[in-house]
Amino acid sequence: REGVVVIQLQGSMDRDMKAGASLFEVWMKRQSDNVQLLARSYIERTCMEQMLISMENAHDALKSTLEKITCLYVLDIIEQDIGFFLSNGIFPVEKGNEFYTNIRQLCGRGEGGLADQALNIVNSFGVPDHLLPPCARDWVKYNEVDNNGELIGIKF
Repeated sequence: REGVVVIQLQGSMDRDMKAGASLFEVWMKRQSDNVQLLARSYIERTCMEQMLISMENAHDALKSTLEKITCLYVLDIIEQDIGFFLSNGIFPVEKGNEFYTNIRQLCGRGEGGLADQALNIVNSFGVPDHLLPPCARDWVKYNEVDNNGELIGIKF
């Protein structure tokens, strides 16, 4: 996506500036959304590259889990902006049925999914318990009552 956005942004900026608009006008007012999309695309690509490097360097026992997390990350990026990916021919329409099947499989239980490993994955970040929200500390107790997502008056 990053390459497509760069070309689109460059073309729009060239056109607007040749028509007499200042760089500030074009960058800050006319193309701000595309500038932000380019920044997001750059960060997403950088994260994917680092995830691939981590997979290559990981212990063999972790590679399968890291691959699933990376695939889920990529599918999430596509899902968030599916219109862009489809309209620019980056994601083929024919693959649409497989798309959500893959997400469900990756989020599910069993060999192809991450659900059975979810707590281990979260714990691997090493976030201290006192920084976790109540629902993350004891989700069973948190969901015993209909608290409408509120934490007021509930002790954990």
